[in-house]
Amino acid sequence: MIFETHLDDFERYRDLLIEDRPDASSDTATHGGYQKYLHIQEGVRYTMVVQNIMNKLFEENNTSLKVTKCINKWIVNYQPGGWQALHAHARRGESIFSTILYFDESSNDPFDGVFVVVKDNQLFTYKPTPGKLMIIDGKLLHCAYPTSTKRSVIVVDYEVQKND
Repeated sequence: MIFETHLDDFERYRDLLIEDRPDASSDTATHGGYQKYLHIQEGVRYTMVVQNIMNKLFEENNTSLKVTKCINKWIVNYQPGGWQALHAHARRGESIFSTILYFDESSNDPFDGVFVVVKDNQLFTYKPTPGKLMIIDGKLLHCAYPTSTKRSVIVVDYEVQKND
């Protein structure tokens, strides 16, 4: 599943994009950017807002899914030329959904910083725009094309369960 939505008051969460933590990008799919993990207690208001959005989307789309908890969160501050290698967040047997919140505008180039998701052997592309919130099944492979500008995102993984 892939959901594309918008968070109107996204700017209130920009303070989570601080860079005063160790850079973890060398052990991740991030290239040309700084990836920093957030403590689970940081941004609780943000994670709860997104959790509510997810549960509403799950209900509106007649899934039997419900978010149970936030399990990991981090920021990525891309430098010009920064990108994400193809990867997925969920390991075998895990039931995870991943969210990405965009803060910055990219150039007019249609491929600049584009978010790409592989689903059913097809590529789906999404242009980053300020406030865009992507929600994807954590099993789906995804990546980000190189960006020509500085760009920041918040990524949060949530555990989900099926309601019977």
